Amino acid sequence: MRAIGVVLTVAAGVMLLVSLLGPVTREVEGLKFRVGLEFGWPGKSAVELPPFGSLSASTHSGPLTFKVTLTEIEPEAFGDVLIGESAYPEVVKAVRSDLEGMIPGFAVRQVLLGGLGAAVLVWLFWRMDWRRVLIAALGGLILTGSLLAYSVSSFDMGAFREPEYHGAVAAAPRVLDLAQDLASRVQNIKENTGVVVDNIQTLSGKVRNLALAGTADEKNVTRVLLISDLHSNPVGFRFVGDIVREFNVEYVVDAGDLTDFGSPLEVRSASEISAFGVPYLFTPGNHDTPDVMRFVDALPNGRVLRDKPERIGQLEVLGAPDPLSFASAAAAKSEQEEAAGLARQTEQLRKALDGGAAPDLLVTHDPRAALPLLDRAGVIVNGHTHRIGYEKRGDTVILNPGTSGAAGIRGLDGKGDASYSAIVTYWQGKRLAYVDLIEYHALSGRFSVERRMVHLNRTDTGAGGLARGADPAPSLVAVPGIRQAYIKL
Repeated sequence: MRAIGVVLTVAAGVMLLVSLLGPVTREVEGLKFRVGLEFGWPGKSAVELPPFGSLSASTHSGPLTFKVTLTEIEPEAFGDVLIGESAYPEVVKAVRSDLEGMIPGFAVRQVLLGGLGAAVLVWLFWRMDWRRVLIAALGGLILTGSLLAYSVSSFDMGAFREPEYHGAVAAAPRVLDLAQDLASRVQNIKENTGVVVDNIQTLSGKVRNLALAGTADEKNVTRVLLISDLHSNPVGFRFVGDIVREFNVEYVVDAGDLTDFGSPLEVRSASEISAFGVPYLFTPGNHDTPDVMRFVDALPNGRVLRDKPERIGQLEVLGAPDPLSFASAAAAKSEQEEAAGLARQTEQLRKALDGGAAPDLLVTHDPRAALPLLDRAGVIVNGHTHRIGYEKRGDTVILNPGTSGAAGIRGLDGKGDASYSAIVTYWQGKRLAYVDLIEYHALSGRFSVERRMVHLNRTDTGAGGLARGADPAPSLVAVPGIRQAYIKL
């Protein structure tokens, strides 16, 4: 019985130390992985992509699981993969080559840890002399090495042709169909993104020379950029950053859905907000989480809108997080639950307004939360619909920046032209003078700006100092130097 107990202790020591200290971290092209072993039957290989889920395949015989977990994305390095010089297939090749190259060193590490774990546990439980402890260590080395050798000798990478999917990544078979032409789409976007940067620079020079309606001094104008629904798209962050710089934007107001799942992994990719170099006000959307809110609050230029007015220059901004931003789910369990949450958000904003708040901009992610308060602010800003929009209802202007991140990866589904959009607003004091609706269609390379005049040199202003009456229809004007683009003024 003692001998059986010692053997079981050796096995337990191997499993304990290999599981705790065996995993190693690798970094390839801005992607950080943790690679480790787990014990269990049957043998398989698993790739975990939190929070999306995992995929696995029965690649070998034996009681070992080879697990690769994506732990972190470095936004600067991985951003170059999507919009820089690196090619998507090359990154896949680099990751696979790195994992294959680490096998010898990884195997030696596991074997040594197996021997150490067996020796330590045998000594702790049985208090044997050093000779028997060394024998136990040798047994741990042999056991670990044998298991690895058996698993590697029977390993078949081809098993991943028919993997098992778990979690959100279970949609992978459908996504893999898309992946056949994804590389060419990404390359097209990369090329056209260079075009749009040139367009923004040319355009900003043109509009800077336009006379501001109703004033002789454009230096007194405050420029506020409205964005929404970035959905962790690195191209979107670059798009926004270029607009901030080229249009001399002084403040950015984000109507939510900075991320897709609100995970810490995605949050790291949003660190480019600091590079905007201007104050950033954020109203969390249904795809955001408390982790996202904490991240924005920690930024040197970030502020989360939470039912209290925030001042930017002479303007007051009031907003409230979407009800679903306090949970991990991006959708309510039922329509009744969704309606109840939006009603609570509306009531919170109403209390702030009744308490004396007089916002120039009222910001919510979902339009339904703000519409009951239509007469309480001069400008209402929403997102969520992924459609850029300008609407005037009475004395209130409703602005929707659309999706500044082209709806994330969903913008590449081939069902439509991925569109990046934003709105630049121009304020004279507390009065909105005009807005520029900006759209960039990445796949086709089309780029457009439509100017809408709000204050029409009228003195009869209503709520928020906005002019009454309908806006004139915008006209199409040719702008030399703009490639594959047009501007409406």
